[in-house]
Amino acid sequence: MQEFITYNYIRNKIKKFSRKELLISLYSLLKRVDLKDDNKPSAIWQVFLLIKWTYLNGEEPYNPKKLSDNEILQLLNYIEKFESITLNPYVKKHDWDSFFQIIGYQQLYLQKQIHWVYFAQQLKLYTSITSKYDIEKSFLSKTGITIYDFLATSFILWMYTNMNSILKQYTYNGFIGTDVYEAYSYCLPIETLDKYLKLLLLEDKNAQKIINSYKKSLIKNEFQPFEISFFTMFPFQNLSNSINIIHKSIFAHTCCYYIYDYLKENDESFTEEFGKRLEKYIEIGLLEAKINFITENELRILYGKNEKVVDYLVDDCVLIECKGIEPKPLPSVNPSINLVYNALKDSIIKAYTQQMLNVIKNKKNEKEYFGIIITYKTFYYSSLQDLWEILKDDVEKFCTKNNLKENPLPPENVFIVDLLTWDKIVQILKCENISLFEILKQAKNSNNIEKSLLFSSHLDKFENESCDLNYLQEEYRKFDILFSKNES
Repeated sequence: MQEFITYNYIRNKIKKFSRKELLISLYSLLKRVDLKDDNKPSAIWQVFLLIKWTYLNGEEPYNPKKLSDNEILQLLNYIEKFESITLNPYVKKHDWDSFFQIIGYQQLYLQKQIHWVYFAQQLKLYTSITSKYDIEKSFLSKTGITIYDFLATSFILWMYTNMNSILKQYTYNGFIGTDVYEAYSYCLPIETLDKYLKLLLLEDKNAQKIINSYKKSLIKNEFQPFEISFFTMFPFQNLSNSINIIHKSIFAHTCCYYIYDYLKENDESFTEEFGKRLEKYIEIGLLEAKINFITENELRILYGKNEKVVDYLVDDCVLIECKGIEPKPLPSVNPSINLVYNALKDSIIKAYTQQMLNVIKNKKNEKEYFGIIITYKTFYYSSLQDLWEILKDDVEKFCTKNNLKENPLPPENVFIVDLLTWDKIVQILKCENISLFEILKQAKNSNNIEKSLLFSSHLDKFENESCDLNYLQEEYRKFDILFSKNES
């Protein structure tokens, strides 16, 4: 008879083993997978979850069950079966869009391939672009480390984790030992590295508190196999008097988004300030690409100061609205219409149904219009056509209210683009003989043939792999001093 897998069933299985021994074995498994010298399953999100549940539920029983590799694999198999409780209903209904959205939220953050642009982009957003509120001061007061030192240290350690792909004779071992400390000392003071590691270090004594306070955790147990791991905020562990890097894929995510995630949770003024800086960042890109555009303030002069308008109107045919947001956990793993609508109504849905449509409602339909909603992190939609069932009532209300016989901006003409993809678009506009309108027109036509999950896939046909955007290059040069001190 097949066992019925529940959270309580797995929790009780965990309790039969020594908590300490189970944690050591799971970290060892992660390390072997990370170093690619293990032929065991590499569904590392399942290992992350098992570690989390061990921290929360593990004990030291009087007579613990003997632990073996097979026992660990069995526990992971239980988690895989537990995942199916959430996934199977979508499979039975052939609701593949929801199925892959859930899988994407669970796994894509662990597949991020990063390079220097991510570090330069953050340096631009958090230090070079400024306004009345000082993000740098806030981060320093809360963490004890400057944003530059945080990003520089992340950059150095990221290079270390990828050194074996640069130097074939080098072997990455997954630990921050004396060799790393020595190399780091030529770039920045050791005290900076110590502050950095202390901030991001997970220790057994504080693990439960960290897990319970992690804001991206999901309350319902059946959804937890799909959540983004708390390790993204604590990618290091003190293990046998050495600092263990939990996994390279986790650390890559930390490098990209720690500052955003940390300040969003610890600074109530951050979200509004970040939105302002994001708008300035987009304008810098438009200027570098030498595109004709009208700003939000100029649109308000044309439409009225109380009218809802977009951030930029490009070439009088492409509307751009910036939303410094990210996917919310619950609707990402339980994508019901009501949950998704409530999660997006004040951001993406508002941008489309209240701002973009409002700008072009009185324009003659003699030409085609497109829209781009730029978000900070990746959303799992190619265009708003993917959200039509959620949007259609609001669009119909807008058209009825404004006596529009048809929608002047169809949802398949509006794309959701993350910030890194926007930089790629700017690079193409700068180097290729093509307009923003033409890029979006081609993307729409491609989606009509075969829908792409992410907008970035529409850019693959362009061959601009390098990045020579001035606003990113000038930030990257600020890291040069680190490596000129210690080129080896």
